[in-house]
Amino acid sequence: MLILGMDGLDPAIMEVMMEQGLLPAFAQLRADGHYAPLSTVVPPESPVVWSSFATGTNPTDHGIFDFIHRDPNDYSLDLSITRSEPGVGYTNPRGGVAFWKKLADAGVPVRVLFAPCAFPPENFEGHLLAGMGIPDLKGHMGRYVLISSDPAWSERNLQGDLIGVSAAAPRVRFDLPGPLLSGGMMPGSRSRSLSVPVDLRLTKGSIEADIEGQHVRLMPGEWSPWISLTFKRRFSAPIHGICRFYLVSIEPHLQLYCTPIQFDPTRPVFPISNPETFSAELAEQIGLYATLGLPLDTKAYEDGALDAAGFTSMAVWLMEENRRALRETLRGWDEGMVFCYFNTPDPVQHMFWSDALKERMRDQGVAAIPGPIVDAYRRMDAILAEALESIRTTDQDGRTTDLMVLSDHGFADFRYAVELNRLLHDWGYLAYDPTFESKGGGPLFRGVDWSRTRAYACGFTSIYLNLAGRESHGVVTPADRDMLLEQIREKLLAYHAEATGEQVVTDATIKPLDGPFAERSPDLVVGFAPGYRVSWVTALGGIGDRAVEPNPRRWRGDHIVHAPDVPGVVFVRGEHPPPSAITDISGWVLERFSVPADPLRLTENPSR
Repeated sequence: MLILGMDGLDPAIMEVMMEQGLLPAFAQLRADGHYAPLSTVVPPESPVVWSSFATGTNPTDHGIFDFIHRDPNDYSLDLSITRSEPGVGYTNPRGGVAFWKKLADAGVPVRVLFAPCAFPPENFEGHLLAGMGIPDLKGHMGRYVLISSDPAWSERNLQGDLIGVSAAAPRVRFDLPGPLLSGGMMPGSRSRSLSVPVDLRLTKGSIEADIEGQHVRLMPGEWSPWISLTFKRRFSAPIHGICRFYLVSIEPHLQLYCTPIQFDPTRPVFPISNPETFSAELAEQIGLYATLGLPLDTKAYEDGALDAAGFTSMAVWLMEENRRALRETLRGWDEGMVFCYFNTPDPVQHMFWSDALKERMRDQGVAAIPGPIVDAYRRMDAILAEALESIRTTDQDGRTTDLMVLSDHGFADFRYAVELNRLLHDWGYLAYDPTFESKGGGPLFRGVDWSRTRAYACGFTSIYLNLAGRESHGVVTPADRDMLLEQIREKLLAYHAEATGEQVVTDATIKPLDGPFAERSPDLVVGFAPGYRVSWVTALGGIGDRAVEPNPRRWRGDHIVHAPDVPGVVFVRGEHPPPSAITDISGWVLERFSVPADPLRLTENPSR
């Protein structure tokens, strides 16, 4: 069985493009097999949904509830897709047992490529390369570097690191910052960043760079190949990384983009595959490849550090890397299960979605869809066509290789940002110190008066009660929980945006206080109406000035809305129709291999 997970493929776009002949492989698969929209999970966030796909359980049982979780002990925030623990390294917060491990335990050969929410990889009998959740070499989810001679960049709040260089000098030397080295236990010792020297020469119409013996010449609009970096430490083994450069411009200012520095798959500082040698074996077959869990750099594109041509060409070579990995895996494959995950369609739609796209598609068809989105879907179709051709060679003795293609969710407009903490404040549930509130508050709940706060929001769909016995400064008694949640829920459902008159929230789900991850669970999950999404300020525990504001960012499409409004898709080759919900796919796959879907060990941590 071959399973292709393509993040964010939307049924409305798929159907329009199939009808107009732009997705021939998908159209043929629909005609020969089965196709349907696929019910997603509440909330429809990628780490939540892919965790449900892998384990066959809901968030209550696998413990991934949002992109961002809060710690009830100190109200601090952390990413849900991986966790850094001092003295331990990285651990995987996800509970449950993935279906590929069950298959491998039953003796089925398994290969999993770019698996979401699987870092660090667990030890089992199959082969797995982790994907979403792998940080960059600095421990971030992707922090780029911009080298520029334009002084205006220093006045901007960038999501990456800026290296300023002289506009007049024909030759520039700078240090490319890498991982942070701890200062140790000595008094006065300070942490410092390891770095690699880069020599840059500006010529007419191009630049030339020398990096640890590797020579690169770039013209505007060109990418370098992957560059190997070695960060040397005095008393320890060196740390190896990789990066690529993209030259945006030379005139009137130098603008050189560097990807986040990533684990070298041939020598990762932490294992990114199981067995540990698998990532290096793949690199020997296909060359160096991106290892960052979320590799397409939306941050750099939003900041303007990467232009549209650079972003779209980055999407192309990332999809091609995935394609080469799948192609090599299918070479000679004739038994077991292969799963390959493709992340790129999701961030492409985040960046290039246009308002009222689905409404305009009804009149204009494919002409309404922005070109980069059309291109991403067509490239997924080409990957499917190649996979279909490959697995036809494995069909033998009347046996047909099963094939499934699925996405975790669809897409919707993101026209307005909703400040949930502002609403909770205005309704009397969240209290701020007045000196902070007058300045718009701050992230990470800075300035919250917990002694007067009954509810607070963080992440992209989560509202928590300040519950006594759970939160360190909790004031809400467990006896008042249900009544208070119902009050907040009713206010959310009744709320209409002043500027539009539209209902902002379609549904809000009250979560039960049970399951192995109850302390991690939000109390209320907000399902926004399409066109509305939580603000970036709320996501980080801040409070905005207005409850609803126009979305000013390039990030115009999203899926973190009412789950029934953003179903995914599922295609199946073979006689067995697919399940209608993504949570049921795990059991469906196990059944195809006659492996019992026995009760999951819900509290098992897959990284241990």
